[in-house]
Amino acid sequence: MSHDIKLEVDGVVVEGWTSVQVSRSLDSLADTFALALSQSIIPPAAVSITGSKCHVKLDDTLLISGYIDEVSLTDDGNSSSFMVSGRSLAGDLLDCSAVHKPWHKANGLQIARDLCDPFGISVQVDSSVGELAVERYFKHEDGETVGDVLLRLGERNAARLVSRPSGNLLFTRTGSTVHSDVVVERGVNVVSASVRQSIAERYSDYVFKSQLAASDESYGEDANVKYTAHDDGVGRFRPLVVKAKTGHRAGPKSGKSAVEEAAIWERQVRAGRSLSLDYEIASTPDTRASWVHTHGVWTPNEIVSLRDRRYGLDGLFLVTRVTLVRDSNGTRTSLALALPEAYDVKLPPKAKVKKGFVW
Repeated sequence: MSHDIKLEVDGVVVEGWTSVQVSRSLDSLADTFALALSQSIIPPAAVSITGSKCHVKLDDTLLISGYIDEVSLTDDGNSSSFMVSGRSLAGDLLDCSAVHKPWHKANGLQIARDLCDPFGISVQVDSSVGELAVERYFKHEDGETVGDVLLRLGERNAARLVSRPSGNLLFTRTGSTVHSDVVVERGVNVVSASVRQSIAERYSDYVFKSQLAASDESYGEDANVKYTAHDDGVGRFRPLVVKAKTGHRAGPKSGKSAVEEAAIWERQVRAGRSLSLDYEIASTPDTRASWVHTHGVWTPNEIVSLRDRRYGLDGLFLVTRVTLVRDSNGTRTSLALALPEAYDVKLPPKAKVKKGFVW
């Protein structure tokens, strides 16, 4: 198989790109692409495709459905270059302001669909998430983008919002797909690597505090709630005190359990994000196969195996960003990896709020 990138615009397919950069990430709602080719003749009316809807494919596998944001043409009389860049459909959601009246007693999925429908984008919820919570009252702020509102909905339901190849959106959990047989390994397919370990955003003790409003059941000192989560991986005294708040929901059993949950989550995520890994991989001898593995195209939100003796790493890691690259240095895949807990999303407790309970 050739493993080539194709761009489809208005039924016309352009391939043979000499420069390719297709990037998909858990950290960005919109996937991106930048393609270029050099040729002696500039395609007729090439500039007119700016703003056109398009599809980016690897062979027959759809990678991105979106729009062409920019076209650049250059020539010197003997040769010319043709460059095209754009984003998935969700790019408009990142740019455009939300325009909708407030919702009353609406399911989170319905809110998301109301926001995305004018853009021709559908929204689904993965089975790993279940149903999104019903919001008693929900509104967007003036000037808030659609993307920001959607990400806020995701956080309220411990779900991550991702773009699908179709351009539509999916609320899902991270790391739901595990390919332990897919291996990034030093001496086998690793071209280069970069590992960064940072203590700057990590603390020895996470002291979370909250307070119950006075009521018949709680008053005075009894209303104060406090929990400390200790991180054994931090060797010196570095405390962080946080006034906890989780919106309108109380803990599953008590205020203290909600604070405990929040403190532990903060510790786990900060520890996970203290380690960041970037690897470039390539298949040999056929470097065109660098963009795929046993189960298909390299894709964010997969958990794969990493074996790197040089850095003492051996285990399962979450793929957070994938960039398919072709340039003068060849064809390869750039991967960003992280510990799975680094992309965990805290689920606000769902139990019924007791009278007088506030964060």
